[in-house]
Amino acid sequence: YPLCALAVSDERPVSTQSTWASQSEVYNESGRKLVDRVMEGYNCTIFAYGQTGTGKTYTMEGELGSPIRGIVPRVVETIFRLIEESDEIYEFVLKVSYCEIYKEKLRDLINPKNRSLKIRESKAGCFISKGLLKYAR
Repeated sequence: YPLCALAVSDERPVSTQSTWASQSEVYNESGRKLVDRVMEGYNCTIFAYGQTGTGKTYTMEGELGSPIRGIVPRVVETIFRLIEESDEIYEFVLKVSYCEIYKEKLRDLINPKNRSLKIRESKAGCFISKGLLKYAR
């Protein structure tokens, strides 16, 4: 999968419009914008949805440590770079959860032994997962 489908934005210039996009293009159109919001203090979610075999894992992970790494490693790299570049008066707490829904079961990808996960809707209308590990650093 050297390229993946880009359905994030139709606002690309005509000269660069294509059905396929590189991993960096997908990240720049989707993940990078969310990183900016995270650095402003907002909670954000990146959600990949589709049938088995359509490239969700490739888009999210890619080949770690290579130019075709996916959204997740690029998000992590960018967040830590921005933290390093930030003014020393700020203190950061980073919490990360990583899960998948497969065959209608929610799986914690940080703590695979955790099998009792439930999805609930909060009073504010947000969906939360009770029991999903939040890795804090």
